[in-house]
Amino acid sequence: MLARILVVLLACLAGATAVAAQAAPEPVYLYRGTPAEWKLSALAGRYAYSDASDRLWTVTLDTEGKTVEGKAKFLKMSVSADGFAPVSVKLDIDGTAEYGALAVYDFDVGYPTFLLTNYTMGAHCCIAAQAVSFTGDALVAVDVGSYDGSDLSVRDLDNDGSYEIESWDQRFYYAFDSYAGSLPARRILKIRGKVDDVTTDPTYQKYLIGEINHWLGECLSSPGPGLCAGVLGTAAKAGLYQSVAAAVPFETIDRDNKDAAYLTCSADVCGTEMKFWNYREALEFQLGEWGYETESGLTDRVRDYYRTLENSGLGFGMPEKDSEMACGRGPLKFSLDKKGQYVGLEGYEYACRIEKATLLDHSAIALGLCEGEGERWSALFATELS
Repeated sequence: MLARILVVLLACLAGATAVAAQAAPEPVYLYRGTPAEWKLSALAGRYAYSDASDRLWTVTLDTEGKTVEGKAKFLKMSVSADGFAPVSVKLDIDGTAEYGALAVYDFDVGYPTFLLTNYTMGAHCCIAAQAVSFTGDALVAVDVGSYDGSDLSVRDLDNDGSYEIESWDQRFYYAFDSYAGSLPARRILKIRGKVDDVTTDPTYQKYLIGEINHWLGECLSSPGPGLCAGVLGTAAKAGLYQSVAAAVPFETIDRDNKDAAYLTCSADVCGTEMKFWNYREALEFQLGEWGYETESGLTDRVRDYYRTLENSGLGFGMPEKDSEMACGRGPLKFSLDKKGQYVGLEGYEYACRIEKATLLDHSAIALGLCEGEGERWSALFATELS
């Protein structure tokens, strides 16, 4: 009889173990840079990620709280690893889409950040994001914020193995035109225990110039105040505002927008009511208020250097007339604009504007924004005074 009770007891324990094992399925594995979709209707619950140093991270998703309708109020993400206590963040999902994404990115190589996003829905809106970021010695909860659109663009913009958030400065919406007519200036962000704006870091210069060249054509062919404002804002972040402004048809914008709202700044916004003479004045005032630099970066020494080239009046070309690409590379003529904001360079069937240059003794390395034969590009120019 005792033996029979023992067998029954062992069978019950085996059944209980089987039920427990069934209740804890294998976690969903995350891969760096590859978002995993979550759905409230089928929440996976547990995720795992192994970083470059083979540290195993555990991520859990769970709902918390209830709305008056009985639906989930928050989506909670908890992140932990051996030696690090769990750190949690929550997304308010009341009235939002019942799906989103969970992803892991190295915004600095070797330091994973777990990013949770959700589409909030509504007109012209929005992706909400929360993150848990590893700083090397701690896990930190980060409120990443809310961004226009239905998705967050995260990619490696400079091909260095780490990621950036490719975003916009949302203050540009409605500032100079309607939502549909607005092009915000580019913003580049990294999550490093907090959200860092790295737009002006020199490593992103090439990316910003690509954006400028892409959108400048639109600004020139359809010169709307909201569209051109974004191009000029991005140019200011790249230190090339005056070079790009020289190409923008400000007179056309003024002619087509004589009674525009941006020509007046209310007392609520500016402290006292302000009237602007034209679009450029209004734009540059607002850019200054937002921390954008619109003045040229050329120093007096650089201006003197190029003034010497301008005053020579000889033109500059390849040393031999039969050199390869002689027509493409010369003759070159230099000229400073009236206010000394940029250097004009004229070559064979192309022209460039230089606003960034470095001098070393009698030599200069300069970055030029160029256009010719229907194309736009950037180029480095090296010159030497003998």
